[in-house]
Amino acid sequence: MNRQDPEETLCDRRTSARFIIQAPAVATIGGREIWAFTKEISTRAVYLRVGGEEEKPSVGELLEFEIKIPPTMSFSKPCFIKGRGRSIRVEDLEGYETGVVVEILEYEIETQDMHQSACRRNGCGF
Repeated sequence: MNRQDPEETLCDRRTSARFIIQAPAVATIGGREIWAFTKEISTRAVYLRVGGEEEKPSVGELLEFEIKIPPTMSFSKPCFIKGRGRSIRVEDLEGYETGVVVEILEYEIETQDMHQSACRRNGCGF
């Protein structure tokens, strides 16, 4: 897995390229799953748009996430970004949505075949 250096400053974090990608995501906090869509993704953070019916996380909560990148944006098949992070900003949006910025602590990218194999062994959101 890729890990982020905890000694980096906020200014350092904002220099990484952000990609506007709307993809389905699921975050697991404790035993509960929160379904969302991404708004922006970088190697350091992901912005999630969470529906109003979902219980929003608190700032500082650790979570695991899984993002499904569609084939039009990756390979001929979907790929998956799986990782661990910490919510660093939670904001109310229009239309009963919540914006959640997740600082990425570690992540890995899986092809569809790798993902399906891991899901058979461990279970997963997608």
